[in-house]
Amino acid sequence: PKIRFILPSRLLNKIKSRGRNKLILGESILLDKQGINTNIYIDRLTQTGKGKFTLCTTMHIKQKQSILKFYKAVGFSLSRKQEKLKKILQEVNWINGTKSIQHLNT
Repeated sequence: PKIRFILPSRLLNKIKSRGRNKLILGESILLDKQGINTNIYIDRLTQTGKGKFTLCTTMHIKQKQSILKFYKAVGFSLSRKQEKLKKILQEVNWINGTKSIQHLNT
């Protein structure tokens, strides 16, 4: 996975090795094994009420083939997110009314 770093590496490595950050890295690795390319962005560093620091991160899928593979093979478990993705893909003519994919190589 590709990650953008804006923090000193020592602090970043300490934060990356904990909790939710391991989860998003793991998700990215699993998607990569499916041929779905992702980028992880660190949005900000926040301090918790207990004085600890945590990273706020997002994962992006940018390439057309990766987006279509995600839609067809993985998808979202929340139906409203899956429906929103389907609607967007239909609007840009990447899929038709079913899960069949159009113009995969364009």
